[in-house]
Amino acid sequence: MKMKQIALVAMIAGLGLTGFALYEMKRISDAKGIVSSIGKRISSNPFGRAANKGLMSAVSQYDTQIRLCLIGGIVLAVGGFYFYRKHR
Repeated sequence: MKMKQIALVAMIAGLGLTGFALYEMKRISDAKGIVSSIGKRISSNPFGRAANKGLMSAVSQYDTQIRLCLIGGIVLAVGGFYFYRKHR
């Protein structure tokens, strides 16, 4: 494969990864709202409080992973665009 083709594939993959990350961030936002509304209902029970804390921890960890995925997608797309322009 030529360098131009590799750069084009990297740019398209970066755009796809960025789109996926943005879609997942919307779903994470919805999940945080659901978990917080459930937490308000079960916070009187100590087991419910612990379960809610665990759920929020899991959602927060997934949020961090998706943010890193978003950054990686942007870097991949910009790098692919740079090399595509360079190897014209």
